[in-house]
Amino acid sequence: FTQREGIVLSTITYNDHGEIRPIIYRLSVAEMVVPYGAPEYPHPRKLAFDSGEYGMGAMANELSLGCDCLGKIHYLPGAYVNHNGSPAIIKNVICIHEEDAGVLWKHTDYRPGGRFQTVRRRRLVVSMVCTLANYEYIWNYHFYQDGSIELEIRLTGILNVYVADKDEPSPYGTLVAPGISSQNHQHLFSLRIDPMID
Repeated sequence: FTQREGIVLSTITYNDHGEIRPIIYRLSVAEMVVPYGAPEYPHPRKLAFDSGEYGMGAMANELSLGCDCLGKIHYLPGAYVNHNGSPAIIKNVICIHEEDAGVLWKHTDYRPGGRFQTVRRRRLVVSMVCTLANYEYIWNYHFYQDGSIELEIRLTGILNVYVADKDEPSPYGTLVAPGISSQNHQHLFSLRIDPMID
C-alpha cells in the first residue's frame, strides 16, 4: 500500500499442482488521468492526474462489512507518511475475500440416461475504494483458479457539471437537466506491470 498508488501487489505466484510458479513481481495502478473535452474557457484546464496529484492511497476509504465487502473477509490496514512526517493509517482499507465466479465447466452426456456435471469456479478478490472529488473508484483485482488475473475498475459518484445559459448548445457535453451540462471526458488508467513468468 502506498500513498500514491493505493494497492500494490508483489510477488504473485500460482500453485501448479504443488509447483509454485511466478507470475508477476509487481502490479499497481501507476497513474490515472481525467482529460475534459470541452475547449471553451475554463474547461480545458480540467485535467486531473488523480494518482499523482491526490494519491489513490491518501484518498482511500475505510471499508465496512456488509456494504463494501460481503462474505468471509480479511481486512488489511494501509499506512503512509503525511506531508508533515506523521504516520497516516487507514483501517480496513484493503478487503480480501473469495466469491463465486460463475460456471467453470459443464458437460451433459446427450445419450439417454447420460450423466451431467457442473463445476463452479471461485475467485479471490483484493479490493479498495477511493474518493477523489466527485468520483468513487472501486478497484477489484480478481485472481482465478487457472492463474489468470483481471483488474476491474468501477466508477461511481456524481457528475462534474456546470451551469449553462438558457438555450446554450452543448456540443462537448450532455445536458443532464435544464441549464445543467456535464462535459465529455475520459478516465485513462496506466498500470505498472512487472511480469516474472517462468
